[in-house]
Formats: sequence, structure tokens, C-alpha cells
Amino acid sequence: MTYPEDSEIVTISGTRFYLAFGLYPKYIQCGQQVDSIICTLKLVDRSGIALSNVEINLEKLVAYIGLVESRCAEDPLSLVFAGNNLISGNLAANGDEEGDYIVFRFRGLIFNERGTYRLGVSIFDLSHLIQEPG
Repeated sequence: MTYPEDSEIVTISGTRFYLAFGLYPKYIQCGQQVDSIICTLKLVDRSGIALSNVEINLEKLVAYIGLVESRCAEDPLSLVFAGNNLISGNLAANGDEEGDYIVFRFRGLIFNERGTYRLGVSIFDLSHLIQEPG
């Protein structure tokens, strides 16, 4: 998992990538829909030097954005137990190839409570999780 202020080297299906957040708004109004949280992947070698992309099935590469930490006016657990979500909208994104990058765009996210959020991104290669019918 990576956080907006962080970047890291991750391994997906045996291939190493540099994972970083791109554009995202620093301040978001409570209840405002956000369409501009972007995360990028770049292929790297063992020493972290950028390479050209390898063949990877983008249809089966999925990124999931989630809440890692929050500081809200209201207790987050009371919101969850009441059936409310701190973040709603489309929390998953498929990657698009743009030059030497794979770009994930998270659209339609809504932050339902006023507060400070720390987000993280996890990336899954579904070809290793889902068995194709034979």
C-alpha cells in the first residue's frame, strides 16, 4: 500500500514498479465529489532505474484506494456502526497505459465527513487471483 505523500517500489506478478501518487487535491470540501486522484506505476529494474513498460494485461490490473487513517470531528467507528461510510464512490480503478506509465484515475470519490484523511492504494493482478474457465 502506498500513501499520497509516499512513493515506493512494488512487485506485481514478478515485475518491479515505482508506485507514486500524481495529482490529487490537497483540500476537499465535505460532501464534494472528487474526480482527480491519480496514481501511477512505472517499470523499474532491480536498482530502481526506470525502464520501458513490459506487456501486462491492464484489464486484470486493478487498484483500490482506501482509508488508512482519519481525524474527523465525529468518531469514525460510530459512523461505521450507523451504516455510514467516510468515503463513498468508486474506490477501484483499472490502469490506462500512458507512455511508459500505467495510470489509475479514481473518480467520483466523496468524503462524507469533515476531517483529515490519509489514503492508501493497493494494486492487484487479478489474473493470479481469478482462474480462467478452461
